Amino acid sequence: MDLTVLVVIMTNFYYTFRTYSDRIESIYAIIKVIEAIIKHLDFLYIYIY
Repeated sequence: MDLTVLVVIMTNFYYTFRTYSDRIESIYAIIKVIEAIIKHLDFLYIYIY
């Protein structure tokens, strides 16, 4: 697995979470982060295999 891919994903998580945590809808933010994780897991699965 390429390290740069992991770095990009983690950076994406950080900025997504920081953007939404500044707002009041924290529950909505958590849902969005989970959706992003699922999408990236699908991407990683395709990337690895």
